Amino acid sequence: MIPQDAKTDVRISRIKAGQYAVTLLSDRFIWKAHLAEPDGDQYDENDFDLWPGEAKTITAVTDREDFVPYLTWIGKEEDA
Repeated sequence: MIPQDAKTDVRISRIKAGQYAVTLLSDRFIWKAHLAEPDGDQYDENDFDLWPGEAKTITAVTDREDFVPYLTWIGKEEDA
């Protein structure tokens, strides 16, 4: 079953100007997770599975001062 209501945690830490570490956590298995890429944000990996309780850290590069990544996946309620 594809989780529609997984509880996720997205943590952001600045590495240097324009570069961030994005750490993702979920309470359920999420298949085909990805981060939305508005305004030219770039990620070193952006098509992955999240396993319950396992942290996944991705590096993001952006010019935005107000960088907040949006995590989505196949079957997420907003996408259904």
